[in-house]
This record gives sequence, structure tokens and C-alpha cells, in this order.
Amino acid sequence: PKTKVYIGAAAREERAKAEAGSYRILHFATHGILNDSSPMYSQLLLAQPEADTNEDGLLEAWEIMN
Repeated sequence: PKTKVYIGAAAREERAKAEAGSYRILHFATHGILNDSSPMYSQLLLAQPEADTNEDGLLEAWEIMN
């Protein structure tokens, strides 16, 4: 099977967004923040981005759905 594992600094938000569409199942072993009032704004905490990026390291549920 086609499997990729990213740990530490390699587990970045931009990578998750770029590669998620290639997989039927995604498994994130990370911390998260649940937003009870707006669930689509719940977040997975990923590695802090490198300089000069538009990402914040917080992958929100609505971003995963895209």
C-alpha cells in the first residue's frame, strides 16, 4: 500500500493540504483543539511553519474538507 509517515518538523500543514487528496484514509496522531461552538474551526496542531509561508501550523476541519 501507498503509505507516508511524517514526524517532527516534516509534519507541516502545507504538506498535509498538498498530499491529502491522494489518499482515501488519513490518520493524524497529534494534538487538537475542539471548537464546540463552530466545529469546522476545530484544529489539528502540526509543526510550526518555516519562514515566509501563509500557514500557521493549525489545520482546521474546514481545510481538511477542502
